[in-house]
Amino acid sequence: MEMKRNIKLEKSALWLICVLVISLTSCKKDEVMLPVENDPVFRVDGQFDGENLSIVAGDDNAYMHTETKVLNGVNVFSGDLNDGNLFVKMGVYDGNLDVPSSDFLTQLPNTLSFSKNNNMPLITLRKDLFSNCNYISSINWKVDNVDVGSNNYSIYEPGKYMVCADVTFTDGTSNELCNELILGYDKQGDFSIKPYLSLDGMLSAWISDSSSEIEKVLWYLNGEEVSSDSEMSSPVETGAYLLRVDVFFANGAVRSKEMLIDGGNIANYIDDLSFLEQFTIGPLNRDFNLWIEVIKDGVSYHSENSNNESKSVTIDEIEYTGVNSLGNRTYRIKANVTATLSSNIQGYSDKPISFDVAFGIEIP
Repeated sequence: MEMKRNIKLEKSALWLICVLVISLTSCKKDEVMLPVENDPVFRVDGQFDGENLSIVAGDDNAYMHTETKVLNGVNVFSGDLNDGNLFVKMGVYDGNLDVPSSDFLTQLPNTLSFSKNNNMPLITLRKDLFSNCNYISSINWKVDNVDVGSNNYSIYEPGKYMVCADVTFTDGTSNELCNELILGYDKQGDFSIKPYLSLDGMLSAWISDSSSEIEKVLWYLNGEEVSSDSEMSSPVETGAYLLRVDVFFANGAVRSKEMLIDGGNIANYIDDLSFLEQFTIGPLNRDFNLWIEVIKDGVSYHSENSNNESKSVTIDEIEYTGVNSLGNRTYRIKANVTATLSSNIQGYSDKPISFDVAFGIEIP
């Protein structure tokens, strides 16, 4: 009996020792201190116009806010680090706009160029650009569902626009066509539609001027699929027909184009409006461009207001930091930035800025 009791006591003692060891080990793990070299997650350190520039998220009520803006139909992945008095904002424009499966992070270049304001029109929408302009009486334009008039209309900023042309022909008939235009950004895939309407009412169309290898083509006439070949043919009668083709490229690009054809009058057609992209003025490319804004003493200074064409920013590190309150992934970008910022307010000169940054952006 005594032996059994001693065995129980020994087991109890061993159990107590194990509990103490586990407890001490757990306490030691909780008290592990981070190395001194670990910086705060988000910060800006440098100079702006000769004065010190320093904001650290978590210090002096400073915080890092991330968001995805949409500017002229294009995502801008951006962040805002501020302490309530001084604001430092950065953003990167999306790229590869015609590649639905494109992943921003894997496509993001290591070196980013600065975006700039465009003082000249990228394109001017006008009647005389149409190949059948002699049969067109007038065109009323809409851009992103906004009526912009029946005369010439200029678009200045790069973007992805929905452009509608309400065309009145010289015989008094009219029709409207809407197409997406990508302006000031690279296109990974492009092509044109070549139609032919025979005297006996047979409509034929084919793909021409393809810029990349094509994997698949789907043709639709008034919403019904009529062919999956590189060309189509179908009988048509008098009246308007909407011809659409979806082209899938080997590099992942996808583009859809539409045109209106009158089966009873060969002159009354409206070309797919994306043909207007070829009249874009200037070699402006905003894919993955960077912008910076500083708001100090209530005055906004922006990199797009200055000439930063000779400058670029090299990304040192991109690190996943979690999910924000909107459920979007957030990342920290580390880089060294040197640029010139300017205000739109008259009398304010260009101001140099140089800083090291660990900045946050979100990607939906």
